[in-house]
Amino acid sequence: MQIKALRGTTDLLPPAVAHWQFVEKQARDMFRIYGFKEIRTPLLEETLLFTRAIGETTDLVEKQMYSFTDRGERNITLRPEGTAPIIRAYLEHHLDLKPGLARLFYVGPMFRAERPQAGRSRQFHQIGAEVIGSYEAQVDAEALSLLRHFFERVSLSGYTVHLNSLGCSKDKKEIGLTLQKTLEKNKDALCAECQERLHRNVYRILDCKKKECRKAVETLPSLLEKLCPDCTTHFETLKQYLTHSKVPFVIAPHLVRGLDYYTRTAFEITHPLLGAQDAVGAGGRYDGLVEELGGEPTGAFGFSIGFERLLLALEAQKISFEEESPLEIYIIPVGENLLKIAYEILHSLRKAGISSLLDFEKKSLKAQMRLANHLKARRVLLIGEDEVREKRVTLKEMGSGKERKVSQDRLVEELLKEIGKEKR
Repeated sequence: MQIKALRGTTDLLPPAVAHWQFVEKQARDMFRIYGFKEIRTPLLEETLLFTRAIGETTDLVEKQMYSFTDRGERNITLRPEGTAPIIRAYLEHHLDLKPGLARLFYVGPMFRAERPQAGRSRQFHQIGAEVIGSYEAQVDAEALSLLRHFFERVSLSGYTVHLNSLGCSKDKKEIGLTLQKTLEKNKDALCAECQERLHRNVYRILDCKKKECRKAVETLPSLLEKLCPDCTTHFETLKQYLTHSKVPFVIAPHLVRGLDYYTRTAFEITHPLLGAQDAVGAGGRYDGLVEELGGEPTGAFGFSIGFERLLLALEAQKISFEEESPLEIYIIPVGENLLKIAYEILHSLRKAGISSLLDFEKKSLKAQMRLANHLKARRVLLIGEDEVREKRVTLKEMGSGKERKVSQDRLVEELLKEIGKEKR
């Protein structure tokens, strides 16, 4: 029986990997420009990290985590999101004692036991960032500005930034009570699951995608009306800086995030070409999470971009990606006894950083030329008995078909010059 990839996981094959690398390169360049440093956390974490950070009554913790007991009887979870592990690392390695804000970014896989759909796999990938150490709204605006510049870099257009504020922890409590009282009056209009959520985690109702619940939520008062003066000022400052940075946004007064740690700023970026699962990225402020995980009260802001969703949106926009780096040289020895000399040339080319291939299967000249064409080699290097005697090689340009003789001693030097000119 043939073994296949698990449902909800995907093999990334060439040339798709080149598309991923292109997007990742643009992200890394943008993070560098904004002063972020990369962090890499383990795929495995103690389950308690996520139940404490995310909230035990969230869908993510209750239904979607891949958790198990290992041989040491420890409760382990494959990371379902990136923020909690980074805050754990931030505290464990005393990054809070270093001067300035911690500006950290990550790229990597996450795991959730969801029903696989387009752009939503059980192993999926995120590009994300966290700014830890400030309560200021300008930090939020700066991160959203970074996202705008990144989307420009990859040519994504037509997306919408939905923006809201959930208020501070005190606001969230009071707003939660108001939501409970209001929704209780029309409880029967909610789906069965949201009727249970009403007194367990009322904010999850605002995140429900079922029609009856969306209709009930639309009648609720704006969360922004219930903010305390400090949170109102924070939100107004954010809007001013976003306008100044030319980051377009729309106010979404009922927008919440699916994780309990969010406070104040919450946002979601959607794209109309993605269908029902239209979120490309999301994030917000989580000012209580560092303290919840054992640190001092610390302001923080973060976001993540769904790698697969972003690629789907770019594909739907018919965005062309940079092709993989071409194969510069395909070496064909015309004669079995010339293989050793061809191998020496191959070694010298690779040492100089010139991408080169040599087939060891002793195919015919015609078969090797077909293979060079299939591999999209820019040039074929032919070496036969005449070339060996003359200490030269024959270079054939695959595009034009032109051939020329080149001295073996000057081969690397001439190729480096030509490739340099082509890249300019």
